[in-house]
Amino acid sequence: MEIDRWHPSTTLSKREERLMKRLTRTRKLFGFLRMHRHELFDEKFQAELESMYRGSGAGKPLWHRRSWRWRCSCKAIRRSPTPMPWN
Repeated sequence: MEIDRWHPSTTLSKREERLMKRLTRTRKLFGFLRMHRHELFDEKFQAELESMYRGSGAGKPLWHRRSWRWRCSCKAIRRSPTPMPWN
C-alpha cells in the first residue's frame, strides 16, 4: 500500500509567528512540536506508520466505502427471490 508522505514546512507563516509569540508556559509543547515536526515525522517514522496500515481499505475516504457497500447491498436486495421483511 502506497501512502503519500507528508513533507511539513520548516518555515513559519506570519500567522504561526504571531501564535508562537502568544504561547504561554503551559502551551510551550505545541510550539515545540510545531518547530520540530519535520524532524519527528522523518521518512523512517512515516515508513513505520505506513507499515501498520492494513490492506483492507482502511484509510480510504468513508464515502467511498459506503457507496461501494450501498451498491452491493442494493444489487443483493433486487436479486433476492424472497420478499424482504419491510415489504
